[in-house]
Parts: sequence; C-alpha cells; structure tokens
Amino acid sequence: MILMNILKKYILPAFALFAFACDTEIDIPAPSTGSGSAQLDFSNYVAVGNSLTAGFMDNGLYEEAQMNSFPAIINGQLQAAGAETNFTQPMVSGNGSGYLRLASLDLIASEFTFDSAFLAPDPSFLQKATGSGFNNIGVPGIRVSDIKTPGYGADPQQANPFFWRMLPSGSELTTYADYVATSDPTFFTCWLGNNDVLGYATSGGLTPLTDSATFNSFYRDLVDGMVNGGAQGVVATIPDVTNIPFFQIVPWNGIPIFTQADVDSANVGYAREIDPQIELAVTIAAVATNVIPDLAFQAAYQPAYDAAIDAGASDQEAQAIAEQAVEDLSNQLISELPDHL
Repeated sequence: MILMNILKKYILPAFALFAFACDTEIDIPAPSTGSGSAQLDFSNYVAVGNSLTAGFMDNGLYEEAQMNSFPAIINGQLQAAGAETNFTQPMVSGNGSGYLRLASLDLIASEFTFDSAFLAPDPSFLQKATGSGFNNIGVPGIRVSDIKTPGYGADPQQANPFFWRMLPSGSELTTYADYVATSDPTFFTCWLGNNDVLGYATSGGLTPLTDSATFNSFYRDLVDGMVNGGAQGVVATIPDVTNIPFFQIVPWNGIPIFTQADVDSANVGYAREIDPQIELAVTIAAVATNVIPDLAFQAAYQPAYDAAIDAGASDQEAQAIAEQAVEDLSNQLISELPDHL
C-alpha cells in the first residue's frame, strides 16, 4: 500500500528517537548580560526543521504534541518576556497522523500494548492545514538532501504528507528551501540534519548517508538565504545518534549472542513482540486512508443522493447530503477498524 510505505519512510525512523524514555542531562546557561538581545526582532519567528521541530511524539503528530513543540514553547517564553509575536502552526485535529498511546504496561512480564483508538489517522489529516504563512514549518522525515527536491510535498499519498498539508493549493511542486525563503523570518531556529544520519544508523547502513558536499551546500544555502534577508537566528547541531534510546535501551552486548542460532532467536523475539505493534499502526493508517473512503463512497453516496432527490431536495442539496453520508460512514468504519485487525 502506498500510504503504508509513506508512513514507514517518514514516521517509523523518527519513532527511534522517542520510543522509550532515557536519562536527561541539562546544562543551564547563565543569562546574558550583553545588549544583543535588545537588538533581536522576534515579530516573525520561523522554526525550520524536521520532526523534532514539528512536535512529533509518540510516533505521530497530533494537536497536543504540536502545542508542546519546542518552537511553541519558545514563542510562549518570548511573549512572556514582552515580545509581540504572531505564531501559527499547521495544526492537525483528532488523532492527527495517528499515534501510539500506551494502554498497558507490565514491567515484570516485559509486555505492553497500545490503545488502538489512537492508531488510525484522523480523516482530516489528509486535508490542507487551515491558514497560511505558518511559523512552525518543521516537516517530519525531511532530510537536508530533500530540501531542494521539487515535488517533495506534491501529494499526500506519494510524497511527504506533512509538507503537503502546509503548502498552498497549486504550489505543491515548491521545494522546501523555496518555501522557507518565502517565510521571510525576522528570527529563526534551524534544526535540520538528524534524519540524514538517523536513517543510515537505524538501518545498519542500508539507507544512504547524505554526502558531506551536498549537506554543506544545501544547508549553507538555506541559512544564508534567511540571513541575507535580514534575519537573525540559531542553528542547532546534530546530536550523536548513537546516544538515542534506539541504540542505548539495550547495550550492544546486552543479549548473549555467540552463534547464528542465537541471532535467529533474537530476531524472532523482536518480530514477535515489537513488529506487530508497529505494523498494526501502519496497517490501520493505510486502510483508513486508502480503502475506507472509497468503500464508503460506493456504499453510501448514491443511495443517499437518490433518497434526498425523492424527498424533494435540489441537486446541490442532495450532493451535500450524500457527501455527509459518506463522511459519516467513513468515520464509523474507521472507529470500528481496530476491532477487525
């Protein structure tokens, strides 16, 4: 299924960053005593980045996660300090892209389950985000190597649906670099590059690593474009991906493996415990967006339209009634979907 591949490409790698909690070390900087902060213009703060910027958490993007994105938190602090800002995000509603919500956890048996009600994407996810001129333009899954690719947000099924949602209708071939250029920031944060190495690391080197020449050229052009437009900002570095929970929750030598039989046994255990949970989330998302809308249309549209016409409705009124019937049936089928998988 097309959407299943899309979700695996853009969502599952990001899940590696947040699958489990880990210890945190926080360095608290001393407040600046200089006058530089008084010269900054925060009136149009734009956050450039990937899932870390968008607010992606729990293997998905949903409203509560967006409200707790670090750019939203920064904007709140700027406003608390008296800055006049108008900060908008390409908000999702309901389940958003679908996400993992823990339903049960048995630490003794090392077993956990997810609440199936939150796995499927909200029907509104594959619709354009309300508004324009967004300030948080973080795109889950994007790499530096993608920012100059025309059509990266061309279609929610074939390309990156997170970027597609924020692009104005008719401009779906716009590159991310060009989209950033039109945001006209007075101040920016830029945190890109994690995905260029994350996919390579989590796939064991099967996913290509962005070459340094491309990375340096694309990144420099992106930042120079904002700075040359008069913006000031902060650029975040790429953390050592080997420190993320994906590589740390189990030490490299935490499982005694000495033979090929040990390797096979470990893979079977992983496939039995972890893969089904993630595959279920992806399957529900794919069916909910690729299959159910068509089935609902075939089952509900014409009968509802004919019934409305027979009741004296105009053609336009009958179409609206039929479309509502399709939407109602789609929502019903999506809500019942987890019980049948």
